[in-house]
Amino acid sequence: KLAEAKNEYGADSPEASKQQRVVDEIASATGDEKAARNVCIGNLRQIDGAKNMWTLENKKQKGDLPTIADLLPYLGRNQKFPVCPDGGSYTINPMGEAPTCSVSGHAIPNYKP
Repeated sequence: KLAEAKNEYGADSPEASKQQRVVDEIASATGDEKAARNVCIGNLRQIDGAKNMWTLENKKQKGDLPTIADLLPYLGRNQKFPVCPDGGSYTINPMGEAPTCSVSGHAIPNYKP
């Protein structure tokens, strides 16, 4: 539609400007969604790393399920459980399984325990 508006009304026309704003908003939203997804995946990796440290230090094994309280000491200096930027909720899952987020598309790619 942007190209049509530029051809029909001219590149500097209000109609073409309106279509450009729509295109810019869509691109911005797509970038924001990708950034939020990447932050979430980073959070999931942080949770998974904390699970692995908890497992090693506490002689746990595959299938054991840590709690948030168990993982807090392994989550850095602020010891706060990560939050999905899109408002999703995290599920820790047992050892041997990746932590998950309730938002579609927010997952550790190619997870290998």
